[in-house]
Amino acid sequence: GGGYPQVAAVSIFGASGMLLANSLYYPAPYASIANRDDFAGIRDGKVIEHISRLMMGPLKLENIPVFNTGVARRHSDGSFAGMVSIALKSSYFNAFYRDLLGGSKTPMTMALARSDGAVIASYPPPPSIAHTDREATFGNPRNDPRAGVVRVRHGSDDSEIVAYRQVGSYPVYVTCAYRTSEIWREWYEHLSVLFLSMFAPSIALWCVIWLSLKRLKAEERAWDRWQAEASMRRSIESAYRQSRKMQALGTLVGSVAHDFNNLLMIISSNVQIARRRGTQHLDKELGAIERALKNGQSLTRQLLGVARKQPLHNETIDVGQWLGTCRELLKTSLGSKSSLVVAIDPGVWPIRVDVAELELAVINLAVNARDAMSSGGRFTVGARNVTLRREDGFPLTGDFVQISLDDTGSGMAP
Repeated sequence: GGGYPQVAAVSIFGASGMLLANSLYYPAPYASIANRDDFAGIRDGKVIEHISRLMMGPLKLENIPVFNTGVARRHSDGSFAGMVSIALKSSYFNAFYRDLLGGSKTPMTMALARSDGAVIASYPPPPSIAHTDREATFGNPRNDPRAGVVRVRHGSDDSEIVAYRQVGSYPVYVTCAYRTSEIWREWYEHLSVLFLSMFAPSIALWCVIWLSLKRLKAEERAWDRWQAEASMRRSIESAYRQSRKMQALGTLVGSVAHDFNNLLMIISSNVQIARRRGTQHLDKELGAIERALKNGQSLTRQLLGVARKQPLHNETIDVGQWLGTCRELLKTSLGSKSSLVVAIDPGVWPIRVDVAELELAVINLAVNARDAMSSGGRFTVGARNVTLRREDGFPLTGDFVQISLDDTGSGMAP
């Protein structure tokens, strides 16, 4: 090599193609290259053949791929006298391109190729040297003959981007190719890394938001429970105070009712004594006294019921029949200026109730309605079947009969 590791051998050939001198042997062995394309091309003046195709080296280099660069030898009269040829190792350029690309994992390919597309050095190396021609990119008249970037297709699905530049004035080019499939693959890898770098913080942020919302809902439920408990406690306290008031009122009413009942018993006893003695012409008066005694006893039961001294006496009644019996009492409570209207839906269910308590409640409402209708009006008593459900917000559920009372009075001021 003489300090040039890329040089395999230097040879001098005569006009007939016979080897005259060689840097590896002395004397030069018998060999002829008369049939080689590079020798014939230089002899005939073809510029492209100044750089030969890739071939196996002669003699000692027969197993080493080389390419030759040659120049013609001329006599003084200008006639062809032979050729000086320098055999260059393709492996040297392959190693140079490997180091330039950074090793075997590179996605790019660098090559040294003739202008007809014949590759004479490449990394990664081509699979064989028997046929290394590629598309004659550099000879395409549409491309720049000195340098450029073109896209070369390989089949229908793959292609590569090739950048090329001519080496001096030689008919050879240095190329660097990048497969589009590798570009897409690296782009997808970069995009996936970018996506993960954005997606992971987004997931973490959504988790934090979800946990915050979950905790907020738990706090809201706790607040609602506290509000419900506080409201229930206030209701219980109010009910307790009301019960104490009603207990005091019941004690007073019970005492009055007890004394009143004692008076009624005295009157009843005297009426019975009078009937046994056979008092004449007083039957009508005694009957009126007995009817008053019955009303007084009913009033005593009602007072004791309010005072809770008298146990409730529940019984099953027909609402329509009951309203028919107390119609006159309601008319009397309303007075002569107001009219009574009874509106009962057909098929109203029977109810179980304390008749005295129900009658007292309706009479009290009728009296209130009379006071609200000072100039007269209409007092309507209605009854209809209703079904209460818990999802509608009612504390009681089941089938009930709704008794409604309505008047045309002015009502209370807000």
